[in-house]
Amino acid sequence: MANEVSAADGAIARGAQIVAESKQTLNSEIQSLEAKLSGLGSQWQGAAATAFASLMENWRAQARKITQSLDEFEANLTSSQQTYTAADDSSTSAMNRLQGRLG
Repeated sequence: MANEVSAADGAIARGAQIVAESKQTLNSEIQSLEAKLSGLGSQWQGAAATAFASLMENWRAQARKITQSLDEFEANLTSSQQTYTAADDSSTSAMNRLQGRLG
């Protein structure tokens, strides 16, 4: 039984929902921060402006990686929930058939 995996009914789906909500919150915070920083970036000139623009692009790329990872995590949880539900439904159906045969 050590290799057995179980979850409370709907726990995996709830986890996926929490990840999605967290990603939405993070996206809002990222957009807010980008708006503030873009105003700051317009004050730079010359090489400093170029360096700032490069830094911001790098920051955006890293932020995208994080949000993409959250998307993947949510998708994996959703897929796991579907697989878990299908396996549970299959087991329930098999037990019902067996019970029907036993009378």
